[in-house]
Amino acid sequence: KCWDGLELYVDNGKKMYKALGLGEGNLKMVLDKDVAQMKKQADKFNVGGNMKGDGMQLGGTYVFDEDKIVYEYQQKKFGDHPTREDLLKALGLEDEIPNMPEVVAPTQPSAKTVETSAPTNAVAAPTSNTA
Repeated sequence: KCWDGLELYVDNGKKMYKALGLGEGNLKMVLDKDVAQMKKQADKFNVGGNMKGDGMQLGGTYVFDEDKIVYEYQQKKFGDHPTREDLLKALGLEDEIPNMPEVVAPTQPSAKTVETSAPTNAVAAPTSNTA
């Protein structure tokens, strides 16, 4: 839903996931008050998840420059994400921070998903399948 019009690479074999050392959540995390608050926020923006696959998988956000990781953020718990400001800085776009619009709910949530075994330098999207 959040990636309307963009390609989203899926790591079905979890090769990238394992290589990056991403972790897994647990039941205690599901009951965490911060996670519940993030879930409410996601629901407000009509961002859902599903229970297909590994529902306990924690993800991360990575920015690559060729074959080098220039920004890495690994989730500590479900719904945990880097700030937009940190991502813009990693991309060398810190001048855009004052111009960032408020986050608004999407009007027509739909996503184009491309399943692939993309090379490392092609991935620059959150790797989590949770909201």
